[in-house]
Amino acid sequence: MIERIKNSLKKIEIADYTIHEMKQESVECFFIRRNLDVKRRTNLLEYTVTVFCPFEKMEEELSVEEKLSMEKEHFMEGEHSMEEEPSMEVAAGKKKMLGSSSVQLYPEMDEEEITTAIQSAYHAASFVENPWYELVSGTAEEFVPSSGTLAGHSPEENMKKMSEALFAAEENCGESVFLNSTEIFSKRIVRRIVNSRGVDVSYETCEVFGEY
Repeated sequence: MIERIKNSLKKIEIADYTIHEMKQESVECFFIRRNLDVKRRTNLLEYTVTVFCPFEKMEEELSVEEKLSMEKEHFMEGEHSMEEEPSMEVAAGKKKMLGSSSVQLYPEMDEEEITTAIQSAYHAASFVENPWYELVSGTAEEFVPSSGTLAGHSPEENMKKMSEALFAAEENCGESVFLNSTEIFSKRIVRRIVNSRGVDVSYETCEVFGEY
């Protein structure tokens, strides 16, 4: 899927981008007292693509705050004497901007749908007037597995651990104190981040939490 996204980006000549891949396995259990009432398993795979659109903005279009900021930058760089005060007027010119916009993509989408969605995001990015900044550069790195007590276990196994620990704690509270209903969520998530500047990293997280 990532290669399909890259092909679409190349086809419409988008130079700078970031692709976030998320794979999630989860188990959700709903208990009434200690009896399991509903159990649900889910597998989710989705992609978030952020595209960056560089453009220039005429200085006369800048706000008063932006003009003052630019004038102060020129002052600090030595373009004014120490006696001069920053003024509201700046020389006509252009300011570099870098707009960005994100879109979610799914494996079920075909090439045309992917391309259309990315084109729409790029068009939206051209209206986002963020000051220019450098994107992160890097290299491909080794996968980083989860660590801790939940690592190396499936969401199902971690769900069992959580429910047993929770109901064991309930026993120590006496018969007059009990959990009327409990919902427990157990997740294993693997994320991968790829960008146009060589970054390619992936890592795993495991989590269990509940509502009761």
